[in-house]
Amino acid sequence: MSTKLNEGLSEEIQTEMLECQGLKESIMTNSEGTFELFVRNGSLQKAWPVPRKSISSLNDDDDDGIRYSVYTDIVSSIVNTVNIQEEAFKFGYILVSYVGTPEGDELEVLNIRFQEEIHFAREKKRK
Repeated sequence: MSTKLNEGLSEEIQTEMLECQGLKESIMTNSEGTFELFVRNGSLQKAWPVPRKSISSLNDDDDDGIRYSVYTDIVSSIVNTVNIQEEAFKFGYILVSYVGTPEGDELEVLNIRFQEEIHFAREKKRK
């Protein structure tokens, strides 16, 4: 069962991930990585793409990244995971970690988690 709020969120995720060139490139140029999608009031607000190559790494291996078909598999998995949740996503982060094969044609690992953000009520400051 999915909630209407999650259906809207999943549509936003699919649209943004397929249309946002910067996010797409950051994921496809890395055969493994972690990225975050921030949700506020059940709506996709922003994304933290996979960081570019490490500037402190001594390992200078070439990374051919992943194929577009693998990227769309990641997007589909996120959308399906969001859709089957029985509770609405309100505030928090969808954390996605993936590892592609060396050839970049399949996923070896895909983890999708939701980290809820808790907001505390604050008294308004008097002027």
